[in-house]
Amino acid sequence: MVDVTKADYSIDASRVYATGHSNGSAMTWRLAQDAPEYFTAVAPIGFNWGSYPGYTTSGGTVDVQTMNICFLFGA
Repeated sequence: MVDVTKADYSIDASRVYATGHSNGSAMTWRLAQDAPEYFTAVAPIGFNWGSYPGYTTSGGTVDVQTMNICFLFGA
């Protein structure tokens, strides 16, 4: 989707962000893990790690040294 958007529109590729709430938050973490070269920052909101068995053992990690992350979680 990012590649198509870059090809079809004049966007600043250094300012592409991902965010999502609940299941969208899980997808945000997954994007940070699997496709960090596309995103400048991610902002997952309200993700419950315990709701997704095996998610943390998918083999990937998010490089917090190079990825800007704003993780919002609250009750």
